[in-house]
Amino acid sequence: MTISLSETQIKEAFAAQFFPPPEFDAITAAVEEVYAHVAVRLDESSPWGEGNRAPCSGVLVTADTRFGKTTVVQQVVNGLSELEAIDGTSIDPNSFYYECPSTFTNRLMLNGLLMGIHGGESTKRPLTTDAAYMRVQQELPVFRPTMAIIDEFQYAIHPAVGAAKMSDSVLGSVGIVRNLLNHAAWPLPVVVVGMPELIPHLEKEQHRFLGEKLIPVELAPMKLDDPAEEALLEQALLGYCAAAGIGNAIVDKHFYQRLIHATNRARGLAFELMQVAVLNAWREGRIVLTEHDFAHRYFVSTRAIDAQNPFIVAQWRETDRSRLMRSEEEAVRTVHAARGIAK
Repeated sequence: MTISLSETQIKEAFAAQFFPPPEFDAITAAVEEVYAHVAVRLDESSPWGEGNRAPCSGVLVTADTRFGKTTVVQQVVNGLSELEAIDGTSIDPNSFYYECPSTFTNRLMLNGLLMGIHGGESTKRPLTTDAAYMRVQQELPVFRPTMAIIDEFQYAIHPAVGAAKMSDSVLGSVGIVRNLLNHAAWPLPVVVVGMPELIPHLEKEQHRFLGEKLIPVELAPMKLDDPAEEALLEQALLGYCAAAGIGNAIVDKHFYQRLIHATNRARGLAFELMQVAVLNAWREGRIVLTEHDFAHRYFVSTRAIDAQNPFIVAQWRETDRSRLMRSEEEAVRTVHAARGIAK
């Protein structure tokens, strides 16, 4: 008996699958290290709790766009377990996520952090910068989060303010994160996620007070001619095909190298391309996936002729490996512009 799947069920099955990158263990170790510090007391003679917790540190996870860094960090944080303080107090994991907008201001960040602390509930109207800062200070020990993820933090170093105020704004955003780590009553470990350009900024003298508190981990691009990399992609593709109930009929021995090249060595984009190809094959009622599905999807996204399509041409290494990335980013910008979303 064949069970009919809906598109929503297939997408949910895609989302439930996770294929860890080589840096997964390093990120896990760093996050678990800073998370464990939540249980550390300042005064060993007093019970663990508000006002008796040691300052925290954080993790800095960087990678270029579409490398899958957000997915990896969320997977690690979602897997954190209950802690136990030395006095026997049980500490449940309680994390929240905030994504910096491209039109970054400290006011937006503080209101976003406040919403995260509240479990996703916003205030009736956005607070002023000073008011939001005070509320964050007051409510951290009330809601007791144990981990914050602050994503797309590169926008904090390019805030939406005039040039005269930029230095103060950047220093302010860096200071906000440092203040979370050192909060007097409820220090909060933070995972900062963003582009590699963050690294030199946090090494600057005026920003080092935060950079020195963060354990850095960088996700590297995928490597061509790496059997382990190809095996991971094959595992993912088989998983996606199984989720959609179709077979994998790809036979080209260079297929996964072509995929790595076509996606500009960005693992997250490769996963997305595989999911789209599988879903399109399922929509068309086909029972197997072939190389043609990827060649067609590449054409739809880039309008590349066959001689420029890495899934078709024999000299695929000579094609522009950034073409798909540029096309996908332009499509996202177009959609956001139509919806009035800043990104």
